[in-house]
Amino acid sequence: MPKIQIKDKKVWVGTIPIPLLGGEVHYWRLPPENWRHVLARVKEMGVNVVATYICWEFHEFEPGHFDFIGKTETRRNLIGFLDLLTEMGFWIIIRPGPYIYSEWVNAGVPEVAAKVHRLDPEYLVLARRYLEAVLPVIQPYFATRGGRIILCQAENELDCWPHMYTEALGLGKKAGLFQSFLEKRYDSIAELNRKWDSSYRDFSQPRAVLSLPPERTALLPRYLDFYRFKHWYVLQASRWAVDTFRELGVDIPIMMNTIPVHSNEPWADMEQIADLVGTDLYPSNTFRRSPEEHGHFLEAVRYLRTYSCLPYICEFEAGIWHGGHRENETGVLEPNHYRMAAVSALLAGAAGWNWYMLVNRDNWYMSPIQEWGRVRVDLFSVFSKIVEVFKQINPSTLVKLTEVAVTIDPLQQAAKHHGSDLLQAFYQADIDYEFFDVHTGQMKKPFLFYGGGAWLDRESQQGLAAYIEN
Repeated sequence: MPKIQIKDKKVWVGTIPIPLLGGEVHYWRLPPENWRHVLARVKEMGVNVVATYICWEFHEFEPGHFDFIGKTETRRNLIGFLDLLTEMGFWIIIRPGPYIYSEWVNAGVPEVAAKVHRLDPEYLVLARRYLEAVLPVIQPYFATRGGRIILCQAENELDCWPHMYTEALGLGKKAGLFQSFLEKRYDSIAELNRKWDSSYRDFSQPRAVLSLPPERTALLPRYLDFYRFKHWYVLQASRWAVDTFRELGVDIPIMMNTIPVHSNEPWADMEQIADLVGTDLYPSNTFRRSPEEHGHFLEAVRYLRTYSCLPYICEFEAGIWHGGHRENETGVLEPNHYRMAAVSALLAGAAGWNWYMLVNRDNWYMSPIQEWGRVRVDLFSVFSKIVEVFKQINPSTLVKLTEVAVTIDPLQQAAKHHGSDLLQAFYQADIDYEFFDVHTGQMKKPFLFYGGGAWLDRESQQGLAAYIEN
């Protein structure tokens, strides 16, 4: 059977290169009698990669009982949908969670799992039981076994959710996981007291600083430790998910996704655990939300290029969830928005994306394809043209022509958005650039600008010194 690997910014099935240009279709939210009509429109658009979540909460119709063949409800027929995708010649990205968010109750997990955070032993038992049920169903469709699934996503936009699990994480009145993290980070309470300028007796006493008022800059070391904790949490959850997927037989590349800021996830470190880590991007209509929005969009894609083997947008806005056009100020998404977003992604260096959602569903609209397999003519024609252009220019082969790089500290960028003035000045001056990672040496350029904050860790300082000496 063929080996599946990511190289040259494509997924390869043996000797077959597959550019990652695709779209999301949720079988479990569409009447099965419409699946073929919908997929025919996707094929007509020129897209041959389809992604879908699998919803744990929906498929576990009773505690401990799963339906993946549509016996209890026809929309649960995961096997039927995978068979249809195979018959119609699509490549598949499968996203079994356990969390999927996706505007579904409890973000896609049963109530019992949502009551505890993602490193809680109770959650890990429940999530593993679900994965033991679902992974054997999809494994026969892996490309390594002659099927059409080329990527498997573990989890979704990982976050410790401090607003939901405050006490359990040790971020409230009681000690918990945060204090355990501090004890592992610092050799002694005396060392923590030196860094924090505090006088705690033991590690049960420190409390996290969750926000930093401008007049309280002395609290910055504590504030950054809160972000270090969030990143540590995400890496622990990532490692559990990927290890569990591998242990249960997933032998194709494993993907993970992030939200488009550094505050929740350490993107580069996550790709040391998974095979591919991309981000999710949902800009407002033609980037009208703020003067900085378009620049921030470009920055997110540029940062992907710093660490990623395939700069990929895991969820690239196509339509919006119910209410999102108001709550997120997205607005009505017009044809020119999609032109501008796609060209901007290519400009910044994206080598592929997954349009989310390519097809409307119960609480999602303004997609180019409707739930019944009909099309929105104004949008469908634009999406088809974007696909045509993508294939013509083959972005995985392009080389960015710039002599300029900017180096940042992702941790400080997460906490304080240091360097934003510099990046905004580059944007206003129409200067293209790459991000340079002082740890890996990726994206090294002759002209390097520093936008990383007021201080750097020792390893980063040494990296910058070596860059200058060379």
